[in-house]
Amino acid sequence: MSLPFIACIVILLIVTLFFGPVFCGRLCPAGAFTEYLSKVIPSRLQISWRTYTEIVPFRYGMLAGFVILPFFDSLLACAYCNFFLFDLFVNYFVFGYFISLSSSMILTLFLWAGLFGIFTKGGRGFCNFLCPVGAVQNLLYSFSSRLPFVYRLIIERQKCIGCKSCSLACPMEAMVIEERKAVNCVHNCILCGVCISKCPEKAIRYGRKDDEE
Repeated sequence: MSLPFIACIVILLIVTLFFGPVFCGRLCPAGAFTEYLSKVIPSRLQISWRTYTEIVPFRYGMLAGFVILPFFDSLLACAYCNFFLFDLFVNYFVFGYFISLSSSMILTLFLWAGLFGIFTKGGRGFCNFLCPVGAVQNLLYSFSSRLPFVYRLIIERQKCIGCKSCSLACPMEAMVIEERKAVNCVHNCILCGVCISKCPEKAIRYGRKDDEE
């Protein structure tokens, strides 16, 4: 917990407070890597986890485990960190640093790039289920998005035709269709903007709650 590390956490939380979990959707290389990697696999071979389980309870349940375990001398969040593993591989290919993979890193690689990566719809399974940084951001966003000055995803229901374009494109499976209208789950939406670009009616946008009307 060095000073630069604490400063990064504070900055991340402040950005999330005002702009939502944009780090996950726009800046995180580990999540983006598996998302783009998953595009090479046919969709028929990929798992839509929302079909089999509720994502949000699992997501926050894992976060609770990450928070509690350090009190029992276990740093699970560090041992199974896809961002750290991504950084190791980048250093290896760029600078030639040798990587000694532990059993936890091998398991993380299998889950992050394999089961929850290329074989998951959208390639963001690890982000959805196992990333504590993303879960913390979404937990904060679920409260801050109710404030008028916070930027959030806005769905103009009068324009929405329920075509499912946003739902099919969402890498986090956060967009669902209820009563023929799109509904966004703030608990795992990462504000990547894919749904905005895919909506044929321009019914989805990113802005402040003040501008929602």
